[in-house]
Amino acid sequence: MQRVYEFEDGTVYEFEINECQEVLSKCYRKKDHNDLMKELGMVVGIPNEIYYCTLTERSYLFVENYNGRWEFYKRTYGKNGWHHTKLYKSSKDFYPVYRRVESFFDWLKTKEGGVKNV
Repeated sequence: MQRVYEFEDGTVYEFEINECQEVLSKCYRKKDHNDLMKELGMVVGIPNEIYYCTLTERSYLFVENYNGRWEFYKRTYGKNGWHHTKLYKSSKDFYPVYRRVESFFDWLKTKEGGVKNV
């Protein structure tokens, strides 16, 4: 079964359904990491290295290029200075992590309140 998809820039792709992931990767790769993350509402800490955003008064999301791996995690701080870190995705490639961040934000939009600094 074939599908046709037209991207915002006018590029048209015809592909088999099992090729969908590859087509989306081509679309993402046309944009800079900083632009992709800004579109999601993340703040650029250090270009192409660290992105972050505030979820609540004590919870923050981070996307970080650390030792050649991209990591997406949430850090929550307690009143006494302790913190808890939850790793959501880690990969050598940026795009699987980006897709996980994107799905996290989609899920967040369904929750009441959403993201503070978007």
